[in-house]
This record gives sequence, C-alpha cells and structure tokens, in this order.
Amino acid sequence: MEPIHSSTFMLSAIATGLIALIFAVTAHHKIFNMFEIQGIVRDYRLLPTILVKPMALMITIAEIGTVILLVIPSTRLIGASIAILMLALYTLAIAINLFKGRVTIDCGCGAGGQGISWFHVVRNAIYSIFPLLIITLPIQSVPSINAAVTSLFCTAMLWLIVVFFEQLLKTKAHIIVSDSQ
Repeated sequence: MEPIHSSTFMLSAIATGLIALIFAVTAHHKIFNMFEIQGIVRDYRLLPTILVKPMALMITIAEIGTVILLVIPSTRLIGASIAILMLALYTLAIAINLFKGRVTIDCGCGAGGQGISWFHVVRNAIYSIFPLLIITLPIQSVPSINAAVTSLFCTAMLWLIVVFFEQLLKTKAHIIVSDSQ
C-alpha cells in the first residue's frame, strides 16, 4: 500500500470542501426560493412549460444529493461525477441562452440577480476542476491534524474568494442595469 501523502489528502479535501460548499449554497437558495427557481428555469426557455416545476425540484434534489454524496467518503466519487454533469448542463444552458442574446436571465446559482455572461461559462469550467480533482485523487484518511486544519483553512480562503467574485458579478449586473435606465 502506498504511503499517505498530506499534500494529496489536502488537495482532495480542499476540492471536496469547496465544491460541496458551492452546491450547498445553491441548494439552500433553491430550497427557500422554489417559486423563484421555477421562474428562472422557465426563463431559460429550454423546456416545455409543463416540465418547469418538476425540473426545478429535480435540480434542487440533485444539488442536495450531490452535497451528501460528496461528504461521505464511500460515495464521494459519485457525488463528484454528478457535480461535473450538473456543472456541464448549467454551462450548456447558459451558453445556449447567451448565443440567443438572452443575458438578463438570473443565473440561478444563488447569488440573485446576476444575469448571465460568458464569465459564468468560464466560472463553471473552473468549478469543474474541483470535482475532477476529487475523481482523480485517491480518497484517504486524515494523515495528521495539521493536514486537516490546513485543508480547512485553505477551503475557507478559497470560499471567501468565490464569495468575493460572486459579489463582483452581482455588482456588475446592478451597474449594467443602472446604466441602461
């Protein structure tokens, strides 16, 4: 058996923590704003009206399930695979609408009122790196308390960066709306 390397553990733990946080926040938003989420799914105009409510519910359930699967070591690979699939589908939906010139649709990612842009496509591609890391790195037990604490702090710092950039997107969307009035 190979020796456990702290850096491999930390990278896997950080990737798992960050992508789980991203999906937990978006799921939380959807749970408490289901009517709004149905409107967002409808605004994307990719489904017949009859499928909007069930799809909004399915997306929410899939996000919750992804978080649960990610935090359980024995199901982490399944959770990471679902995360990649969901990010790919979200990216495809955004790209289709961007090509059609529909940029005022809320992205549905939980930040509220952002609209959509090519930045969302790039952001989702970057987010997809984390579940790919989870899939490619071995699942390990915690090699030391230092590795666990360092992983937690690194995840928290990356999370703050994610929140900062999401806030920038939201601010940019408000500036664009203000300038157009």
